[in-house]
Amino acid sequence: MLNTVVLNEISGASLASNQITLPAGTYKFFGKAPSHVGGGLKALLYNVTDSSYPLVGTSGRNNQDIGSLFEVTVMGKLTITAQKVFELRMFFEAGKDVDGFGIASNSGQVEVYAEVFIEKLQ
Repeated sequence: MLNTVVLNEISGASLASNQITLPAGTYKFFGKAPSHVGGGLKALLYNVTDSSYPLVGTSGRNNQDIGSLFEVTVMGKLTITAQKVFELRMFFEAGKDVDGFGIASNSGQVEVYAEVFIEKLQ
């Protein structure tokens, strides 16, 4: 879940309820998310406004027997002509035991799992 904005230099952009709102423009997008146990997985950028997947990311597979941690990414360039709402999503293979989107380090600092970087190009 995305719930914290570290830096926002895009006028009209915002984050609320795990959804990123972007004004019209051309953007460079990079998102990553970890998974702990879950078989096949894939990262995706979902356009909530248009019900589409404008960017499809990397695929991977966790070793379900040993509880490995695996990270998938989605990146690319997209142009939108009007304000749109987006979500960073993950696909998990059907029927597999999904055990969360990462594992806490218990280091005493804030835990960071999924991250998104968006740069407005135009």
